[in-house]
Amino acid sequence: MKLGRVGFISSYVVDLDDDVMVDRAIDCLYEDITNAVKNNELEYSIGVLPNNVDPVDLSEEDIPEFLKGEEEC
Repeated sequence: MKLGRVGFISSYVVDLDDDVMVDRAIDCLYEDITNAVKNNELEYSIGVLPNNVDPVDLSEEDIPEFLKGEEEC
């Protein structure tokens, strides 16, 4: 099994010691999401991230139960 993530792909590099910069980046992400939905461009911001792009220890237990069966989101 090869694990990865499916998600909204938008991010900003920030100085984590600068709270104002972090807050500004969060506001920009909200705006990115809002604009993507409003302009019907959400499909351009959704993608697959293989685990080598997001190197976090993932396990099969991290997969939500609703994705393992035939349930809808």
